[in-house]
Amino acid sequence: MKRDDTLAFVDPIVGGRVFFPLAKGWTLGLRGDLGGFGIGNASDLAANGNVSINWQLNDLFSLHGGYRALYMKYNSGDNEWNATQHGPWFGIGFTF
Repeated sequence: MKRDDTLAFVDPIVGGRVFFPLAKGWTLGLRGDLGGFGIGNASDLAANGNVSINWQLNDLFSLHGGYRALYMKYNSGDNEWNATQHGPWFGIGFTF
């Protein structure tokens, strides 16, 4: 395997997301997408999945937390990358 600091590629991506109301101010979010498909200089496959719990504190602020998994496979000549990253995440939203 060869390391190349100039490696760059762009993936076409298709996906969707949906939110389900749980209680007043609370939602469950699901998001997923697929990309790459080996088109041109794109990755062979990129897959992303995310589940979240969201709490709208007031009109301006919200809290978000969940779990995300990202898989990516890229192979072009001497360059090969096959990795999965996953773990919890947390965010604060501000609406203006």
